[in-house]
Amino acid sequence: MILVAAIALAVWQFLPPALGVPKFIIPTITDMAGELQRMIVRENLAKHFLSTAWTATLGFVIGGLFGATVGYLLGLSRFWESVLSPYILAMQIAPKVAFAPLFIMWFGYTSGQSSSPPCWWCSFRSWSTSRRQYALPTAISSTSRAPTA
Repeated sequence: MILVAAIALAVWQFLPPALGVPKFIIPTITDMAGELQRMIVRENLAKHFLSTAWTATLGFVIGGLFGATVGYLLGLSRFWESVLSPYILAMQIAPKVAFAPLFIMWFGYTSGQSSSPPCWWCSFRSWSTSRRQYALPTAISSTSRAPTA
């Protein structure tokens, strides 16, 4: 396994320059290591990494709690589930990248507001999971009918 990794890194280091591929298309391993070192020293990479990790974690926690709460409440109410589920599912089906410009316009582009996209994306999964888990039994659900002969 280590031999395969070493061969792959050697090919990556020496083959593109030998074939005349520009470094801005496929940078070599040494170029990438030098850039990583520059970002750590000059660009304060650790600060930006921690900021991104905090934003993603905060969005995940808020989105998970919001989605689980909404899913639990919708699972308990057949009426609100039948009213809101089509709209929530339609928003879930839409490409998530399409909402990014809207989030920037609505919430701004600072570190506090940048946790809204992960919050939005995580809420759907926890909503659908908790909705199924806490749904009313199918025997009393208005949407499930016994097959008729």
